[in-house]
Amino acid sequence: MNEFLSAIAGKAGLDESVTEKGVGALLSSLKEAVPGDTFSAVKELVPNSGEIMSKFQNLPQTGEGSGGLSGLMGMASGLLGGKSEQLGSMISMFSKAGFSLDMVKQFLPVVFDYFKSNGSSQLVESISSAVPGLSSYLGDSGKNGLMGKLSNFF
Repeated sequence: MNEFLSAIAGKAGLDESVTEKGVGALLSSLKEAVPGDTFSAVKELVPNSGEIMSKFQNLPQTGEGSGGLSGLMGMASGLLGGKSEQLGSMISMFSKAGFSLDMVKQFLPVVFDYFKSNGSSQLVESISSAVPGLSSYLGDSGKNGLMGKLSNFF
């Protein structure tokens, strides 16, 4: 594994192979959700990003996924007034990677902290603005944020 994946896995408390799938899910969803220049900046921060995405895209479709994440798409849409197509797609990608809600909550803040430290806060803001509701995964959302509301269902 590369140093990036090892560092993210260690900080998120996840296995490196699971972390690689999560990074693949995140990259695949960001490719569709953010402007091209933003995605290029993200790819530059993630070593072997093309290989990681390719491995993720070749994963078999697993149906509902782990932890009922695929069911969150409709709830997220309702909570965000229907403006969560990108977030729903991201949730679907994490479901394909076998992530539970708790795993997503562990994983995303670590990755985005890495992006802030090695890229810029502006990059993270650009991603967050392109994916409504994502910021709730990245910090203290409490019970009023999206993650707090979704956690009530689990």
